[in-house]
Amino acid sequence: MKKGDSYDKLRKCIHVSILDFSWFDDDLYYHTVHLYDDRKKERYSDLLELQFLELKKLPPEAQSEKGILRWMRFLHGKNRKEFEYMAGKDEYIRKAYGTLVKMSADEKKQMEYEAQEKALRDYQSQMQSAENAGFRKVQLRNVKR
Repeated sequence: MKKGDSYDKLRKCIHVSILDFSWFDDDLYYHTVHLYDDRKKERYSDLLELQFLELKKLPPEAQSEKGILRWMRFLHGKNRKEFEYMAGKDEYIRKAYGTLVKMSADEKKQMEYEAQEKALRDYQSQMQSAENAGFRKVQLRNVKR
């Protein structure tokens, strides 16, 4: 959007969380969450959607798996044999697997990725330390008053 644009130009935003742990207290492996007004119990907007895929809750494999369940099983793969098996079932997963193979074969790209991840963790740690230091200063000021 640009300054002065109408809100009707907003497009739907979907956030997908792929979790390797259980977040929701049920047996469902796929959840869609929306924002609601607490008092009115109305949906705030249909333009924001949160989707959660809980890999730990995947059911035993079924013959007719399609769509999201097939992708979840691929993402939860543990070894090359599992990835190759899934790649043989779906052309889009085959393309994703090809990209995965290329990325893991390129040592330079892998090192760049790891350096970027480390830099992000370092930055987050520094920001948290600065925030904690500022919080302690405010507490000390309040105690001295």
